[in-house]
Amino acid sequence: MSSSRLLKAFTLGFALTLSSNAFAASAQQLLTEDLQPAIKTLPRETRLYHYFGINLNGNQLKNTSLKKSAARYDMVNNRVKQMAASFWDLKNNTTYLANAGLGVYFAVDPFASSPAAAADTGANFGSTMIEVTFNAGTRYLDLIDSVTLRPETLQTIISETGMKQADVAKLFQAKKKGFWRDTLQYMAEAQNTAFRKIVHNIFNQQGIAMTEYGWQAGTSMFCNTATNGGKIHHSALVYVGGAQTTTAIKSVTMVYWNDAAGVEFDAQETEALSRNRKLVSILQPLRPLEKQYQTAYNSKDKTLMKSTYSEIKNVINSTYVDQNELLDLRSKTFDCIK
Repeated sequence: MSSSRLLKAFTLGFALTLSSNAFAASAQQLLTEDLQPAIKTLPRETRLYHYFGINLNGNQLKNTSLKKSAARYDMVNNRVKQMAASFWDLKNNTTYLANAGLGVYFAVDPFASSPAAAADTGANFGSTMIEVTFNAGTRYLDLIDSVTLRPETLQTIISETGMKQADVAKLFQAKKKGFWRDTLQYMAEAQNTAFRKIVHNIFNQQGIAMTEYGWQAGTSMFCNTATNGGKIHHSALVYVGGAQTTTAIKSVTMVYWNDAAGVEFDAQETEALSRNRKLVSILQPLRPLEKQYQTAYNSKDKTLMKSTYSEIKNVINSTYVDQNELLDLRSKTFDCIK
């Protein structure tokens, strides 16, 4: 072969190599494709609940400024914003109690994370609650089950980030294989910053404001999901804000349970307190009935399933005589609209 032909062949091969590299999908592109089926949207306004501790002297607020509703709104809005910002802070490498990653933990009902449920869940987050109403259209990532990653996705992530095998195992091959709650939790470790940036970009570009994962909840029976032997599911969410910070949240309300003298409630707080007290009063007795139903379901005891479900209906209908009130609550409860 002449030198000119050799030069042409070399030039063509080099060009093809460059072309191939130019069109090779990035880790961000591949991971976005893998996560796409798990990106979901709230179909309606949805209420979620966050418990925290507040300084009290007996049942009185130590910070007397919080007796005014305006101060309470400022406090809870700032708390949600600051906690959501932790997800994006590359200097925050906390993994302790960061279920499904950094951000704001939200229960799907006002009982699951309450002190009254602590004996059942083993967790006590505090006695003061924040109720947040999220707008319809808010996007979230469903990680109840892990998202399977294609081999090329994982390999490209490793190649681009220089991730060590120990971290690959921790992020993608631990309790479940693939992209899961543990991935978001442990990506916060300093050595995984390059991968964390990739995830941040995906969350921002896809408008993902929250992550759902499996956790405690007490609404399966309230939501009627057990009808005809339906699957009982439990979940919680972590809010991170991001690109949807200004569009995801409709309202943030502090629900101060204690009857403290001098605390001035506005109309929004008064309505939220009354509604949630009533809802907690029904979710608490439903918890043992849900366990009883689950036991019957697992053992295929249809007689016990039927009698338990009858008890559940009686509890609900005796509390919510007005069916419109019940329908409104269910329409804004996360587990009821999945």
